Amino acid sequence: MQAPELIDDLATDVEIARTAVEAASALALDHWKRGPLHWDKSDGSPVSEGDLAVDRRLREALDKERPDYGWLSEETPDDHRRLAKRRVWIADPIDGTRDFIAGGIDWCIALALLEDGKPVLAIVSCPAREEIFIARRGEGAYRNKERLKMADALRLGDASIVANRSVLARLGKTSGAAAHLALSLRLCRIAEGHLDATVATTPKHDWDLAPGDLMVREAGGRVSTAEGAPYLFNRRETRQAGLIAAPSRLHQDIVEKLRDT
Repeated sequence: MQAPELIDDLATDVEIARTAVEAASALALDHWKRGPLHWDKSDGSPVSEGDLAVDRRLREALDKERPDYGWLSEETPDDHRRLAKRRVWIADPIDGTRDFIAGGIDWCIALALLEDGKPVLAIVSCPAREEIFIARRGEGAYRNKERLKMADALRLGDASIVANRSVLARLGKTSGAAAHLALSLRLCRIAEGHLDATVATTPKHDWDLAPGDLMVREAGGRVSTAEGAPYLFNRRETRQAGLIAAPSRLHQDIVEKLRDT
């Protein structure tokens, strides 16, 4: 059962999460530099010893400080005990495992804290780039202490959008931005204005979305399912119905265009 009272000091949770992510980032870099052992999971997606080591490090550190919070991670079997918790950590230990295995630099560690199914803090660490993104509900989003703020004048015809060919065609676009970035990092790039938008009509997992969801919204943008509905996380089903992330005005243009095609 949930503890009788939640700890209300979210600032303390931010520091707990940041300390855990920084330690996990150092561990991930060690594996990355020496070339991690890796294999395919049953669904065909890759996983490495680095993914599992980071998963363990994060959970041990966070459980020690917040034993009454729930836990959901891509690399931990889900026992659904989290469903009885108001506050839940959600993690993608290595988002961008293929890039991580290949020795690239566009992978990250993504963590969010949910309260009643909504992210209230998020940290996305890009150790190979020496970048860390942090967002806190109502307090903005930051990259290495620089506050992120989206411009909101862009329209669909001028936007560079990360999406597959069929989605781009529905949007009337002949080309899109490269989609090589880990999804959490892609959402951070949208929050800082280096990418305009990303759209997907296929399901996405909660751990891919929750950290970047808060990052984009705290930078002034909008994130939703492909139908335009807001996300609710920490449900029994851990997949969401697609993704649209963009500055608010562009987000609305995309939603309307998809509805019409």
